[in-house]
Amino acid sequence: MQVIRKKSVSIHESFVILDGITVNGKKRRRRRYTPDFVYRDEKGEITKVVDVKPTKITADASLRIAMFVFRYKVPVTIARYDSRSGLFEEKEM
Repeated sequence: MQVIRKKSVSIHESFVILDGITVNGKKRRRRRYTPDFVYRDEKGEITKVVDVKPTKITADASLRIAMFVFRYKVPVTIARYDSRSGLFEEKEM
């Protein structure tokens, strides 16, 4: 029996970007990245990740995005609202 999935979108799905470890008896917690939207195809594989950001991306956010791209091999699209045109502009990182 074949399971048929539809394309799906999830909101604020959380992904582990760095596993937790213990160093010299001290626990370091795992790190997560939570984009705004995650698009999946019929097989359940991630096809697009969108993060809505204001005008500036912080250094911390940039590092989390880079770690996500490295681990999951999926580019992240940054969406910014342009108040002049009333549209969102997308840029792939």
